[in-house]
Formats: sequence, C-alpha cells, structure tokens
Amino acid sequence: MISVFDIYKGIPIGTIIKRDLKKRGISQIALSRSIGISYKTLNRIINNHRTIENTYAIKIEKILNYEPSFLINLQNYIIQRDKNQKSIFLYGTTPIIRKCVFWDIDMNKLDWRKNKNFIINRVSQYGNTSEKSAINEFYGL
Repeated sequence: MISVFDIYKGIPIGTIIKRDLKKRGISQIALSRSIGISYKTLNRIINNHRTIENTYAIKIEKILNYEPSFLINLQNYIIQRDKNQKSIFLYGTTPIIRKCVFWDIDMNKLDWRKNKNFIINRVSQYGNTSEKSAINEFYGL
C-alpha cells in the first residue's frame, strides 16, 4: 500500500498546505492566527520561500488532519534531495555546462535525472562542442 508520504514526496509543503486550505475554505490569516504565527511568515512558508519550524508544522498537521510528522518528513526529504543535487553539480560528477546555456533557470535546482530531455535539447541548441560531447558522455548516445 502506498503511503501518503510517497504520494506527496517531492512536492513543496507550501503547495500542499495552500491546496488544502483552499479545499477547506480556510484563509491564511485564520490559519496564522490559530497557530500563533505572523501572516507574513506563514505566507513565506506557503509560497515555499521559507522552511517550516517543527512547532508550526505540528500545529498545521493537527488543523489540516495530516499524519504526525508528515510536513517535517516531507521538508527533510526535499532539503536532502536539493543538497544531493547541489553536491552532484558542485563536485563535478555531472558535465560542466556554462550558466549561459541555462540562462532562464537556477542550475543548482536542476535535476539531472528528471530533466534529462530538457538538458539534452538545451545543450544541443546552445552548447558548444565540448559541452555537447560532455552531455553525450554523461547520458550516452
């Protein structure tokens, strides 16, 4: 049986909270008051600009009827995934591509496995010869 965590794994917690608030007809202001947090801080969490603290996560889980530790586990998964992606990029296990090839996205958040087709297409369009051969070595022909 698939757990709730497996279903939502990788989705930012703010996105999940925002959707469930809308489904239940609860405003962000009402939620912020009920958990004792400023509206501005809650809004930053919901818009995925800030991580959530354990005490607030527990209160939100109770209000929205989530499993205990659901939000914290989800947040920890995302943080670890982002660290892994960043370390893959920083320590040279991925091809070295100029930032100008990916001018419109944050290369630190680029998932080299999930975005394989996008990366290959972008490098084939805008990359130089060494970048194209590095991509061929990395992904194979």
